[in-house]
Amino acid sequence: MDTDLTEQHLIVLVHGLWGNPGHMECIKQSLEAKYPPGKSSIDLLVPKSNKGFASYDGVKIGGMRIVEEIEEFIKVNSQPSNGKQKVYTKISVVGYSLGGLWSRYAIGLLLQKGLLKTPDNPDGKLEPVAFTTFASPHAGTSFHQNTLRSNVSNALGKTMLGQSGMDLFLQPVTIDENNKDPRPVLEQLADPNGVFYKALAAFKHRMLFSNTINDRTVPFYTSYLSVKDPFKQHGYTHVVHKPHPDLDAGSDDSEGEEGLQPLVSTSSTKTYAEVDLFKSSYKVPDSQTKSNSIRWEELQFRIVFILFSPILLTVFIPVSSISSLISYHRIKTYEVQYKENKSKTTEVTKHNRRRDSISEGVAEITAHAVDDFFGTRNPEEESVSEADETDDNTQSGDVSDQKGLCNVVETPGLPDLGLSPLEVKIIENLNRLEWEKHAVQFKRLHSHAEIVNRRNKPGQGEEVVRNWVKMMDEKFAAL
Repeated sequence: MDTDLTEQHLIVLVHGLWGNPGHMECIKQSLEAKYPPGKSSIDLLVPKSNKGFASYDGVKIGGMRIVEEIEEFIKVNSQPSNGKQKVYTKISVVGYSLGGLWSRYAIGLLLQKGLLKTPDNPDGKLEPVAFTTFASPHAGTSFHQNTLRSNVSNALGKTMLGQSGMDLFLQPVTIDENNKDPRPVLEQLADPNGVFYKALAAFKHRMLFSNTINDRTVPFYTSYLSVKDPFKQHGYTHVVHKPHPDLDAGSDDSEGEEGLQPLVSTSSTKTYAEVDLFKSSYKVPDSQTKSNSIRWEELQFRIVFILFSPILLTVFIPVSSISSLISYHRIKTYEVQYKENKSKTTEVTKHNRRRDSISEGVAEITAHAVDDFFGTRNPEEESVSEADETDDNTQSGDVSDQKGLCNVVETPGLPDLGLSPLEVKIIENLNRLEWEKHAVQFKRLHSHAEIVNRRNKPGQGEEVVRNWVKMMDEKFAAL
């Protein structure tokens, strides 16, 4: 009996640090609403192997696990059934936060294995279509201000998040039989001559979404790939937006300011807008105003530091320290099993499910504790609405029609961020590629979770996801 072959497009949805597949549920449900399971040519995979404290195991191991799950998914779902057989011919990837880095490592491995179809590998089975990241730290997550908040964040991040913390803070790789390249993993990912960069370049579309404010986990510069940040000192920044003529403007009936058509509006709140960094400029404050602002920010954080120190000492530090030690052992075991082809990432038992459930719960509590600890709002961010709503009518600086705001290197008037030469190198290398960049603005705390609607509740994040699905649908229709 002849088998009816149907070509399928696989979309992989990857959560982030301390995460679990449920964090991608809003994206998953939004895609399924557009492409009903079993009734469309699109299948979804939400990898499970990096959930909870397994997310401490680093970019490399996380990427390797994702590749295992992709290969297993394709193998299982390509089996003939009732005279029909799926053939996976296309792949798209969506990474949230650290998941964006795991995904970039994973696609490099897919290319290395010969699975991605590229000009140099025309026999590859999977045509790379779209690669999207939401609030992903492409250049790491170092904080550059000489403040208590930054110093605490940098110190804890390097030491309390396992190998993932080492990777995110651009620490050199330990050389052993499994690691021959001493460069930080994120530097390897951004090497134009490397397999990871070439895999990223092979995708027809590259998109990124970045929070402009209130993201205590992933700063704007690293998720937007920019050496400038017009949102750093919101009270003194003149931000110019670009219109989005082809996307939904939400239910708000107001016309909005000149040059700004928000994708989503809730009452008067501008949720999502594209920022023109070439037209934006920095208004230098008088020294007294700036000094008062810095002193207030430090005082505010010191108060929060004192209040939340019990949480830091009793939850985050002990749990993360133990989890980091377990992670290092797990990494060594995994690498040995992987070399011997014995790794079984997707194997699930009742014991594993019970253990994973506990791990996910503790990881979720830890994530909330960190959000609460670092979730204080800067005084500059209090004034962002006034800055955005009053300054859009004036334009300054050079005009650029670059679609997606790519290759942002120098922007007149904006202050330097104090980035390291390596961070600048990573950003400049990745900006050689063409990106569609979208700045997202939530006027609420914890925008890092909101950008993918991590809690899967109605709100601004849901609208951002909905509009992303619309963008994707237009791209898929053009294939």
